[in-house]
Amino acid sequence: MPKTSSWIKNVPELELSGNKVFCKACAKIIVCEKKFQVDQHLKTSIHKAKLQKIIFLAKFNPSRKVLRVFAAAAPYMAPLRVQMYMERLPGVSLPLEPVITRWGTWIKAAIFYAEHFEAIKELILDIEDNSQRVVQSQLMLKCKCS
Repeated sequence: MPKTSSWIKNVPELELSGNKVFCKACAKIIVCEKKFQVDQHLKTSIHKAKLQKIIFLAKFNPSRKVLRVFAAAAPYMAPLRVQMYMERLPGVSLPLEPVITRWGTWIKAAIFYAEHFEAIKELILDIEDNSQRVVQSQLMLKCKCS
């Protein structure tokens, strides 16, 4: 399948698994013997919609932004933030990161943030750092949108 690999090398949502092409966005195997079949799949409205959903969730997932304040910051700062979290919220685990394809994780994350929202909000608003993730999270939490 050397031709197939050359067809999909510039498309990040497609991957070659043995002799089958798998679309990560649609979570399905694409039957393709010719290049136009791959192109045809990429132009379908279902594929485009699922790709847009993935992009939207990656950009605008508020729980992921909050989680990154503690875990994915600069390596030298993350331990300090985690320590600050543990001191302020003893006995409360770090925020959960929901998985897009698992509804159970979304529900658990929503329940976690509902139970601990005010404490996490105060903690993030008290962080004195100008990193982009902290600033974005602080702006999101200060917003009084209705």
